[in-house]
Amino acid sequence: GNPLSYAFPANTFTDIDAGDTLTLTASTLPAGILFNATTRTFSGTPKAPSVTPVTVTATDRFSLAVSDTFVLTITKAPLSVTADAKTKVYGAANPALTATLTGFVNGETLSTSGVTGAASVTTSATEATGVGSATLSAAVGTLVSANYGFAAFTDGTLTISQASSDLTLANLAQTYNATPRPVSVASSPAGLSVAITYGGSLVVPVNAGSYAVAARLNEGGNYF
Repeated sequence: GNPLSYAFPANTFTDIDAGDTLTLTASTLPAGILFNATTRTFSGTPKAPSVTPVTVTATDRFSLAVSDTFVLTITKAPLSVTADAKTKVYGAANPALTATLTGFVNGETLSTSGVTGAASVTTSATEATGVGSATLSAAVGTLVSANYGFAAFTDGTLTISQASSDLTLANLAQTYNATPRPVSVASSPAGLSVAITYGGSLVVPVNAGSYAVAARLNEGGNYF
């Protein structure tokens, strides 16, 4: 945990005999915490969360003693859970969704902290979600730890980029017969909507000649 330092007030224990000196002792201290009788200070770095009744005893030179008990509560250190940013191509399955944990203390890392399990990261995005971005939501999932708590969760972003496509033109050489002579186009993946122009026009030519044929996708930006 984080370092602790607490000094109780000097008038917590008093002696009616002038000039008498009180000796202070403390019992049932949690692991990692020490007591300095001279400064009346509890200090150290707790080793684990706990709720510990601590008894402080003041003894005078005649061995007369009085005690006071208080509860020292050491809570779990908080960790932040952030969904990792991910990318994918339109039409592809979602990548493995992961999260990063931050806030470890005492020089610990995920591998040395004793944290087990994994955070849960979910999204509404599917293979059919169009180009753009989708929210990745982080939650505690199966994370468990004796010394750390999980309370702060930060969303991430799934970025969906355009998928590639291929267009193949056919019937580019035809014979005049006084009717419109359209070319044909095949797309991969199949079934994509394609616009074809002839010399910059959507009108299919009838007369003999050479025409610059261009094919363009009409897919709302999901393909290039």
